[in-house]
Amino acid sequence: MKKILSFASKNHSDMVKDTEEEVSNLPDEKEGRSEPRKRKKAMYKAVRDQMDFYLGDANMSKSTFLTQKILESDSSQEAAWLDLNLFLTFNKLASMLRELFGRTDTTDDLWKALKSMTSEIFEVRENGESVRQIRRIKPLPEQPNIESVEARTIYVELNYVDPSTITNDMIRHVFSKYGNVSYVSMPKFKHNGLPKGFAFIEFSDEDGAKNSMIAFVKAKRKIPSALDPSELQSIKSYNIEQEELEKSETKSKKQSVSQPSPAKKCKVEEEEEATETQKKKRKRKHNEDDSEQQDPLTMFQMMPKAEWKRLRNKYLELQVPILFFDSNKSADKFLI
Repeated sequence: MKKILSFASKNHSDMVKDTEEEVSNLPDEKEGRSEPRKRKKAMYKAVRDQMDFYLGDANMSKSTFLTQKILESDSSQEAAWLDLNLFLTFNKLASMLRELFGRTDTTDDLWKALKSMTSEIFEVRENGESVRQIRRIKPLPEQPNIESVEARTIYVELNYVDPSTITNDMIRHVFSKYGNVSYVSMPKFKHNGLPKGFAFIEFSDEDGAKNSMIAFVKAKRKIPSALDPSELQSIKSYNIEQEELEKSETKSKKQSVSQPSPAKKCKVEEEEEATETQKKKRKRKHNEDDSEQQDPLTMFQMMPKAEWKRLRNKYLELQVPILFFDSNKSADKFLI
């Protein structure tokens, strides 16, 4: 297996560790005191960028959860303040804060980070009841035209790379060389939480999609338009998930006949959790030791989302019994 990008070699916890060591061994010189400040600023910026993503137009146009919360807070959409603690329930942000600041209770850390960094997307305040709140500066975006979104979105598949070693941030980093990446969708399997091996990348304009297409065509890494639809990773992963669903249903029926004792069940769950934790640690260590850079063009192959959608629809039309679906709906709703 080819090696992954070097920017995967350092995670947030490493940065925290480095920062703590430098602070504890801080010399008296003024120059020495500036480095921890730079690191803290970088940590705060990472938090700010994540909140920019959550409340940015690209995500808000897709997030029914946040949209509903804003409408519940203020139907006018003009002054919809949300409780900042709401965002601590988001797994990615919560995990990021724990790794950055090295503690479980990161409520104050989130507040300090957002207070210290300015944003064009949101603003924060502490109301009269000492409740920390956040809101979008602009009203909610209008629902974008589907054709316009598809024109600036590409479909990519991982090539010779373990999908579990790739994150949304890595993909965003790789493809930002072609244009501003506004949204990355990397679907995961429901039964194990692992990435399915493909992603959709939405640029802020069509130029980003065109630039990436030119680069991948030149490198002969474009997925053929005449490809057998069943060879698409999105469809392969869809079939895998259906098989896992059938296995799960069969297993549930068997378990209903013979249920293990609560103590035994608890022990099994603890063992499975411990095993999964060990796997993640080994994988993280592998990433940290892997420092050789690799050309992104060898990591992915791609095609325009419109072409992917056509192949997806062709596959669905060939299925028996015929599946009823609306081909104008967002392509993300099917086979991912």
